[in-house]
Amino acid sequence: MRSVLPVVAFAVCASVLAPGLVAQACNDAAVRGTYCLTCTGWMDLSKLVPGAPAGFVPTAFVGVNKTDGVGRFSGWLVGNAGGVKLTLEFVDST
Repeated sequence: MRSVLPVVAFAVCASVLAPGLVAQACNDAAVRGTYCLTCTGWMDLSKLVPGAPAGFVPTAFVGVNKTDGVGRFSGWLVGNAGGVKLTLEFVDST
């Protein structure tokens, strides 16, 4: 009974608060600013690069993206996918 009580209490609180929660509108103006990102995981390069061997390899990326609020962005991304160093730069992209 002791382990069921917290679950029931959480469910009751969530059901009381849920009607008042509203998702924020997502548009170009809502995402203006500078954003940093980091990503790690596993990737099958054969899905992205024709002729690459199939199989998952470790990947890691970091980057910065600046958006202007009207649909344009600039930024950079550096990373490593299975020992292959990647550097991308986005200039005045939409």
